[in-house]
Parts: sequence; C-alpha cells; structure tokens
Amino acid sequence: MKESIKAVAFRLPVSHRYLSLDFKLKQFLRGVGVSSEVRFFLWRGAFNNSERNQLLSPEVRSELRKENAYEEIYRYVRQSGLTRELERILYLSMKLYLQDNNLVTVDRASMANGLEVRSPLLDRDVVDFVCRLPMEYKLRHLSTKYILKKIAEKYLPRNIVYRKKKGFGVPLAKWLNGELKDLMLERLSRQSIEEQGIFNYPYVNHLIDEQLSRRKDNREPLWTLLVFQIWYAAYMKGNMTEENKACA
Repeated sequence: MKESIKAVAFRLPVSHRYLSLDFKLKQFLRGVGVSSEVRFFLWRGAFNNSERNQLLSPEVRSELRKENAYEEIYRYVRQSGLTRELERILYLSMKLYLQDNNLVTVDRASMANGLEVRSPLLDRDVVDFVCRLPMEYKLRHLSTKYILKKIAEKYLPRNIVYRKKKGFGVPLAKWLNGELKDLMLERLSRQSIEEQGIFNYPYVNHLIDEQLSRRKDNREPLWTLLVFQIWYAAYMKGNMTEENKACA
C-alpha cells in the first residue's frame, strides 16, 4: 500500500508554492520504513541516509561510514525513558527542533529588526505542568493543543482559537528559481564543489536540474547546500560578501 501511495504521489504535478500538497506528501513519504521519531525529523529535513550517501564525495562518505546520522535522536529517546511514541516525539521536539531551530531563528530574525519576542507558554512552570498532563489533554482525536484551546474558548472568538496554524514560511522554491538562481548556480558550480571536495558534483547538479526544470521540488536540499556553502566561504575561507549576508 505504501509503495502504491508513493507511486501516485510522485506523479503529482510539481508546485513551487509554500508547503504545497505534492511537497508535503513527498516529504512525508521519505520517512517510510524508519522509526516514527526519525520520520518526524525527516519531515523537515533535507537529506535521508540514502540521499546523504549520494550527496557526499567518496572520500567523505568513507570517513563517515561508521557514523549514525540519527544517533542524537536515539540518544534523546533513551535518555527520556518515555514509552509512548507520541510522548517521545513531543520530547524530541522540545530538545532538538524547538530549542536548536525554532527559538534560534525567531531570536535572530526578531533582534535583526529590533523586536523583543517573548514565549510565555515556554515558562518553566508551564512546561513542567504540561509535560505531566495525560496525552488526551494534548491531542484529542485530531484536535491538537486540546486543553489550551478549551481554555482559550472562554476568552477569544472561536475563529481565532481554531484558525489554521501559520508559521514563518518563506518561498524557497520561488527564490531558487528566481532571485537566488544566480547565487545558487555560482555557489553550487562544478568548480566550487570539486575544489571543496565535500560533495559529489553530479548529484548536486542533478538536484539543480530537477529544480530549474520543475521536474521535482528540491527546495530543502538545495537551500541547505546553499546556506552551507555561504557559511563555508565565510568561516572556513573567510570570504563573506554583502550579497551572501542576506542568506547567512
């Protein structure tokens, strides 16, 4: 059944809209066959193990052959002592995704614009209390944040309480095919990739060809590679240009 769904999903027309149906479905299906905890991170990740092996140069791949890309996830799972799948995923979200990604990017984006952001629901006492709540108060059927929404109903209109979640989405696919195309082609050129020696250029070039021809939406891997290349130029080679500061 999973293989049938994958076959149908990869026949869907490619859309470069933010979190389009084909993108979400294909991202989700990349996690088929792995644990739910790993699948959760592949949902927002750029490369799974198979893709990483194609991306890395033979020398780097050989050096990392004994490394487990998911060891950090498994370590936190063991550390948590939690037995329920959803509770482990929530714990990982706090320890890795929220702490090392969301809070960091929000802090940088807000401070760059002179804004002070506060996260009252991350108060230590609130978090400790919520972590002790039974799961049915967090997720009731398909209703997320169940107890928070029931409390909010007393103070806010229902269309506010139950409106669709809205994140800080950016149109990566549109940028990579438009304003950032030249920068991407420069930073991911054969000369840059082969001189660096970390990545396998034919695979990188394949990702670019699929993106520009709209055969596939490779926004996540290409954006990750582009940002890495800019970071590498700035901090490993000491070559930061004004054009690159916008992405870094």
